[in-house]
Amino acid sequence: MPSRIRVAREFADIFKLMSHPDRIRLVEELRSGESDVNTLAELLGLPAPRVSQHLSLLRAHRLVAEHRGGRHPDGLEALPHVREWLGYAKAAVDITRELGADLDDDARMKMLLEQNVILQLQHLKTHPAVATALARGALRLHGWVYDIRSGGVDAWNEETGRFESVADRYVAEVARHAAGSHGCAA
Repeated sequence: MPSRIRVAREFADIFKLMSHPDRIRLVEELRSGESDVNTLAELLGLPAPRVSQHLSLLRAHRLVAEHRGGRHPDGLEALPHVREWLGYAKAAVDITRELGADLDDDARMKMLLEQNVILQLQHLKTHPAVATALARGALRLHGWVYDIRSGGVDAWNEETGRFESVADRYVAEVARHAAGSHGCAA
């Protein structure tokens, strides 16, 4: 169990790090290959010192690397698994660009997070072990989005095709479970 706790904490740290929109854009830009700070700043429309600060944080978490001979980030070339994992989110970025163009930054970020969860769930369903367990009824997938500002958690409801608060999404299940665990008829 201690290793699971450590892994969960490491994931939490990465998710916190990647919760900043500029860093998401920066990593997305670096997916196509290496670049220097000034080029990245120009592409993203950000001041170079801010890009440099973001890169420092990403390097500290080993999400990007530098060339030994210079100050050019090596993108995600040295981390192929992270690059592949982030690649799964590209469709969410494309969907959000297409459908969320008229939204404000907060609404667009929420849409991006929700689209990513939906796509990750779809991707999981293609894994042979997951597909088999789903077919047997031995597994159910749940997709949640955590709002770090409010502390709220929304859950994907595949039946309705929308996200709902966790309390609303699971109220019937909790009631059934509570009734069953107390020997009451539902």
